[in-house]
Order: sequence, then C-alpha cells, then structure tokens
Amino acid sequence: MYKIIKMTSGPVKGTGNKGDAPARRFSQDEIDLLWQKVSPLLGYVNLRQPTLIPDQAALEKYPEMADVIGGISISTKETYINLLRYLDSFGPFCDNDWLELTQWFSSARLDVNDDKVQVTLRFFDEIAGQVNSGRISKDQGAFLVYMSLLLAHEMGHHKWIPYDVKNSLLIIDSAFAVTKDQEAASYLTNAYEDLVINNRLFQERRLPFHLMYKRMAETKAGSSRFWQLYISTYQTLFGEKIASNKQQSPKLADDVQKLAQIIADSRTENFIENCGEAVKIMKEYFAKSDAGGKMLDRDITLKRGEQGEKGRTGNEPVQGKEKTPGKKGQAQT
Repeated sequence: MYKIIKMTSGPVKGTGNKGDAPARRFSQDEIDLLWQKVSPLLGYVNLRQPTLIPDQAALEKYPEMADVIGGISISTKETYINLLRYLDSFGPFCDNDWLELTQWFSSARLDVNDDKVQVTLRFFDEIAGQVNSGRISKDQGAFLVYMSLLLAHEMGHHKWIPYDVKNSLLIIDSAFAVTKDQEAASYLTNAYEDLVINNRLFQERRLPFHLMYKRMAETKAGSSRFWQLYISTYQTLFGEKIASNKQQSPKLADDVQKLAQIIADSRTENFIENCGEAVKIMKEYFAKSDAGGKMLDRDITLKRGEQGEKGRTGNEPVQGKEKTPGKKGQAQT
C-alpha cells in the first residue's frame, strides 16, 4: 500500500481555485519514498535518491539551483529538487486540480490494455485510494501527482536522454555546431531533451504533462517568441490545449510542425542528429534573455564543481539534466 505522505505546514484541506489552498512541503524521507514509487513508471531506474532543497537556508548551499525547479548531474547520477521553486511554479493546489487529474486518468483508461499505461494507472489509483478514503485531501493528492511528474521527468534524463556523459557531450556538440555559441547550445539542447522526454512520458505512459505546462503558461503570458514555439510544439505533440497563444504566423506554424515531427521521430540512435536539426529551428527564436527563463530544470554539473561536459556553463534552465544519449538501445525500455 502506498504510504501516506505527511506534507507539513498549513491546514489539511484546500478547495476552490488555485490560490485557496496552503503550500505543502515534503521531507527528504517523503521525497525518497515518492521517488521509489515513480521509478516503475519508467521501467525501474537505479539512481541515487534525490536531494531535496526545502527552504531558503538549504538553497544557500545550492546557489546554482536558485532559478530552477529541478537540477541533475549525469556524471554522478544525482538529482536536485528545489521545493520553493516548485511551489512557486505549480502550487498551491486545490480540489479542482484533483478533479482535473481524475478526469485525465479516467480518459487514460481507454489505453488500459497497454502495459505501460497500466503501470501509470496503478500508481494513480494508489494515490486516489488515499484521497477517496479521506487519508489525504484532494489538494494533497494533486501535490503528489504533480511532484511525480517532475520526478519522472528527471529520471527520463538519467535513463533516456542524455543518459551518460559521453552521449551528453555528443548531443550538445551537435547543437554547438549550429549555434556557435555555448550558452545557446546548452539551453537549446536542454529544451530538445525536455521535449523528447515529456513527449515519451505523455505518449507511452499517459502522464499529463500538458497540465503541468498549462500551469507554467499561466505565469508566462506575453512571453518570448521562443516560449511560443516551445509551448506550441507541446500542444501539437500532445493534441491538448495548453496556452491561448496569439495568432501564429505562417512561419511559426510551419516551424512548430517541423519541430514536433523531429521530436516524435527521436530515438536513442538518432538523438545526436535530431538535436542538431531541432536546434536549427529553435535558434531562430532564441534570444539571450531566454536563457534566464524559468523552465523545469538544468544540468548543474559544472556548477557543483564536478567534471562535466566540455564547455558547459550550467547556466541554462529548462527541465533538469545533463546531456548524453546512450549506446544504441541502451536507454530504451
């Protein structure tokens, strides 16, 4: 049975719209437990337990994590979760969030004959069982599911792309060959990897990443051209509305379709080539100011003083990772 996560601070229950519910927090033990529960969603991943950064005092020890939700080190297989940034980006949660998740997983049951989807549904049903029995509140259930999406994404960097340091170097070098700029190459490589991971988790595992990006889009109204390309690509891949973007120009609409096709066709054996092709499209929309944007994660290897990839700056935010695709078939499940 799924152990109850005793989230601390604030009253037990939140109702109504986002903003009505109090912020929730995890302890390190609780995040470790959830990490173990999420692992089967990717076919089991043998990784170190993540490091939780729960408050400002802890964040001072990890200044490289100040502007991102998640961080990874591929070379040491470590993961870092900035709970403050997580709550700022996605919380607080309320009963309506749980209803939206319940509706999504109900629709996912149409794929119940798919083994990977069944694993996802069993995972959700364990949390739903606690909500339905009153052991945890609906807003707590939503908190658990959204945190699980973040953890699954970080695992995807370790298991699928970039997977290891060798592949990370090769992928980012393919981006640098296009951009001729290290900062742009790092950021756009991270964006490519995030698109690949989240699309796979959505398509194969039916994890509702469209809802996660919908919440992020709420705080990025009127944002950059790159964000419009990025979020529109997710909408095309998922077939789900995420943001009410302005009328797309013919060029943007065409580039979204091309980028979405590259992502959909990406496999372990073509990550290096496809990253380069994706960056050719994305670089036309990228501005230096985008590198300070707050997406899901970043590779913080060099920032932590480790021996990481050649030339990486660690300054690129997206969903959380390092760069490297594994040997053919090695990272696939």
